[in-house]
Amino acid sequence: MNNQVHNSSNQEIISDFSAINIFETDFLSAIFSHLQEYLFVLDEAWFFKQAYINPKNTKYVESFFVGKHLYDIMGKEAGERILALTKSGNPNLLWTTEIIFPLNNQWHLMKLKYEADKKLYWLQLHNIHSQKKRELNLAESENRYKKLINIANEGVWIIDWEGNTTFLNPKMAQILGYTPAEVREKSFYDFVASSDLAQARTHLERREQGIDEQFDFKFLKKDGTPVWTLITTSPVKDESGEYLGAILMVSDISGRKIAEDELKKALEELSTRNFELDQLVYKISHDIRSPLSSILGLINIYKIEDNPATQLNYVGLIENRVHKLDGFVKSMLNYAKANRSEIHHELIDFEEIIHNCLADLEFLENFKRIKTKILIGQIPANFRSDKLRLQIIFANIISNAYKYMNPQVNGNYLKIKVLQDKNNLNLHFADNGIGIAAEYLPKVFDMFFRATEKSDGSGLGMYIVKQTVDKLGGGINIQSELGKGTQIDISIPIN
Repeated sequence: MNNQVHNSSNQEIISDFSAINIFETDFLSAIFSHLQEYLFVLDEAWFFKQAYINPKNTKYVESFFVGKHLYDIMGKEAGERILALTKSGNPNLLWTTEIIFPLNNQWHLMKLKYEADKKLYWLQLHNIHSQKKRELNLAESENRYKKLINIANEGVWIIDWEGNTTFLNPKMAQILGYTPAEVREKSFYDFVASSDLAQARTHLERREQGIDEQFDFKFLKKDGTPVWTLITTSPVKDESGEYLGAILMVSDISGRKIAEDELKKALEELSTRNFELDQLVYKISHDIRSPLSSILGLINIYKIEDNPATQLNYVGLIENRVHKLDGFVKSMLNYAKANRSEIHHELIDFEEIIHNCLADLEFLENFKRIKTKILIGQIPANFRSDKLRLQIIFANIISNAYKYMNPQVNGNYLKIKVLQDKNNLNLHFADNGIGIAAEYLPKVFDMFFRATEKSDGSGLGMYIVKQTVDKLGGGINIQSELGKGTQIDISIPIN
């Protein structure tokens, strides 16, 4: 029950008791015979002295009230509330409150006025039960609605025509990473990235045009991270149709967006792999069939040749073709390993890896013409990484340096540095080989690309290196000048 003072005036309620003479009973009876009201006169001891009522609205008559105490009619709880009002210090000696009248169990607006000169209280009751019931039903409905909104698993956000927040539920604040109080102090635009502000304004302009719609939108959380949402929104208007703002139902779809991005990435990778597969099938058919055909031709010539020296020459040519085939098969194996096998960390011995790579190249005729300088920095003895992939990186780059040495230069060299800083393993390769023309550098990491006509390789070497570095989460940079040499720098994060 509400103890607040009611300021609303009602023409049926007598507001100035001082103008009424207590003895003008005929006048008061005439008034109250047309009203749904009660008017009582009580003495300072709170006993009823007189009563004026409409007999059509109650079974009680005036004599029922006269002589009874306030508690007898109003009950102890309501009676104590009325007595408490008189002690509230109102200088006008006029008090107003809402109470339930026990005789009909309905809500009434009560006015109590003390006449000091007559030492009497005037107590007036005006029936407001229908109005109060509507208010209580509305309040109950609002409470149920608020509870539903507050426990909803969807954000509810109401903004005014300027974008200022007028209401939000806890879920909306949670989506944005703020407390509800923090969001109420901010505008809709405060949660939008600067690059998306124009789009946000366009959306709100569409609400002002009376358009309902649903769309994906990205907000910025309190920690600066983006959160993708699905917004269903409608304009809010008053009874005259004037635009007041918008209501937004907001769902966090970050998980869905991540899944969509991953699917898009997977489809793009699948498309790339399909293209590479087509290229691979063509390349295998060419690069295997060509040396095989050459070998078969040389064997047939060998069979009809009687000169041992010439036969030995043919054997050398056949051996050359076999090495070429073997190199191509190794490239295919490296390609498969780099792309398919899982990353496996184990202890790394860089000297062992480098020397094994050099040992595989000893059959090359120009092997002894190149001086390899190796510098391995202070790498911890317990350093761990993916040994297979490091071997692939070293093998391909070292092999290229030997295959494409510059025969016109004296003092051919390959310099290899292995260093470690706080966050990365840094590999540095530098040679003074034939180099690569500037126009070819952007294509060096393409599948099956050959930067020189002198190349008899598969065209997969640097492509595999790039794929392997990417798999390890690193980066690679190549600089080269035709006729002067090539420098390759690789940085791999330390896990």
